[in-house]
Amino acid sequence: MNKSPLKKLPIRFSIPGEVEPILRDFMKRAGFYATPGELAESTLAYALWCEQMHHLTGPSFRNRETRRKMWAEIVADYGKPKKAGSYFVHRMEEFIKEQAQA
Repeated sequence: MNKSPLKKLPIRFSIPGEVEPILRDFMKRAGFYATPGELAESTLAYALWCEQMHHLTGPSFRNRETRRKMWAEIVADYGKPKKAGSYFVHRMEEFIKEQAQA
């Protein structure tokens, strides 16, 4: 690997305001993320390193409606030992059908 410093690429994104308290709680419970940026960068780095596709959440970001549904379910279920899973279960069923047709 090149020993020169890696070039920085600033990337900006937003999340719903209702997610902010959940994000802060998650970071506090994890105990090793100092900023939301560290959490985002480490999650991205891990996904790229292991080349793991996120078949449930990835397609949810294609349009505003599915993105809204995903975030609403996360807000509603955060901290519950049993997640409702309605949106995610539905998305998994769609994914299975898509794969069967491919």
